[in-house]
Amino acid sequence: MAWITSSQELRYHPKTKRLARRLDLSPAAAIGHLHCLWWWAVDYAPDGDLSDLEDWEIADAAGYEGDSVDFVMALVYSGFLDNNEEGRLYIHDWSEHAGQTIEMLNRTKKNNRDRQRRYREKRRLAKEITDSNADVTGDSNVIVTDSNADVTGDSNADVTEITPLHNININNNTTQDNITQDNNSLPPSLAGGESEDQAQNKRTDLQQKRFAEFWSVYPKKKSKGSAEKAWNKIKPDKQLFEKIIKAVGDNIRLNTTWQKDNGQFIPYPATWLNAKGWEDSLEDMHIGGERGAENNDPGASHYTAFRQSSGFRKANTEPNTDN
Repeated sequence: MAWITSSQELRYHPKTKRLARRLDLSPAAAIGHLHCLWWWAVDYAPDGDLSDLEDWEIADAAGYEGDSVDFVMALVYSGFLDNNEEGRLYIHDWSEHAGQTIEMLNRTKKNNRDRQRRYREKRRLAKEITDSNADVTGDSNVIVTDSNADVTGDSNADVTEITPLHNININNNTTQDNITQDNNSLPPSLAGGESEDQAQNKRTDLQQKRFAEFWSVYPKKKSKGSAEKAWNKIKPDKQLFEKIIKAVGDNIRLNTTWQKDNGQFIPYPATWLNAKGWEDSLEDMHIGGERGAENNDPGASHYTAFRQSSGFRKANTEPNTDN
């Protein structure tokens, strides 16, 4: 049975209240969703890394049935998920809360593997002993003396004379006119076509050019290596590339969060790419948008805009009300 550490002060923690208010839930409901997510992570994300999951998968793991994007944003905003500069998404202080459980599960898995290995080894040894005691039937008195071998035994086999290789006459008078080659059966590099390596190099060059154009228009020039990694993972075709470039331009013109404080709240390019930011709707983000006017919260439009959490407190420490 797996278990995780759950502090009694979670009920009144400012982070819990922040999450509950953000999602319009009671603190008890927010705590329930958090524990469902943590229990799920013990089995399916033991390292606490949720970066490769879609928002709906995270919400489903937590048992949350509302808007999945709002749910993930609320978790980051309240400090229960951490989002780093490379766009990776982690459960906050996961090793502290589930470290012992993960270690226990790893030990159990190792013990099971060792037990299975020992069982297979015993089965193998038992089979070898059985085979060594088996009766072997047949006449093994076959004696080969030379190329004209005398074969003795009960098989009465007919021996056909084999001509030595050095006595075989090989006709080497084959001319080029006698050889017909089908270019379709040859590798592309020999048949005059484009090799797979050449095609791959062209695709790589094309993605590099597309990334360079994306980098030139994206307003925040941070962590270029991480952004290029995220780009190469997407490998956008022509249609998706044009959609990404258009989305960047639309955000620059219409997204009030991007425009605040000299672009302070613009997400890192790697974060924006990993989160498929080009698919986000600008309906609630443009000037005069309902959400922007109602909440006036620069952290609501993207993960990197949320404040970093101070995490959980030890049971024997003084409460920290700065959060």
